Amino acid sequence: MTPMVSKSLYRGQLLAGGSLLILGAGLGAPQPAAACTAVVAPGTIISSSTSCINWTGSGTLVINSGTIVGTATPAVSVSVTSGTLTNTGTIHGSEYGIDNASGSTLTQLLNNGGGTITADYSAAIRNNSSSIGTLNNSGLITITNGYGVENHGTIDTVANTGRIGSNSFAIYNISGGSIGTITNGSIGTITGGTKGIDNRGTISAINNNG
Repeated sequence: MTPMVSKSLYRGQLLAGGSLLILGAGLGAPQPAAACTAVVAPGTIISSSTSCINWTGSGTLVINSGTIVGTATPAVSVSVTSGTLTNTGTIHGSEYGIDNASGSTLTQLLNNGGGTITADYSAAIRNNSSSIGTLNNSGLITITNGYGVENHGTIDTVANTGRIGSNSFAIYNISGGSIGTITNGSIGTITGGTKGIDNRGTISAINNNG
């Protein structure tokens, strides 16, 4: 049985801001996107603006306090056997902000206060037939047209004391997806234009204190 979700999770149409995609000067063909930066070194810290990144390896820590933008690709593509990604800056993708690729195991995804993860369409965060231990948000996860968090795999814990928003479903757990516990803190908001949480897979528990 799908757990009952408090009506407070369903309140509010997200007022999404506009987004700008620069295709190059003039009316000619769009310019090719810059190649993504490969990140494999442990303890990588990104503190200035950069193009999209591809993060591979294991036991690594990526901290973003700058700006990562992906136009034709996810802003951050993750394919690791373990690791923590901490964001206190801005991650913005045209299609995905963060894409945890099929088979990847992300120990922790931490979007701290002041951190923003956004996308124009599809999902701000996609867990694509992969695994996330803890997704902890105290910042902003939002999307113009799609889902805030889209889960195709397994997420052990979602803890929110910030804002997760969408014009559709803020959290979308698709058929076959599994989430252990979703906890919305007293100052947290999970709001979607259609639903705060749409569960078509398995969610063990939802604790709404917001």
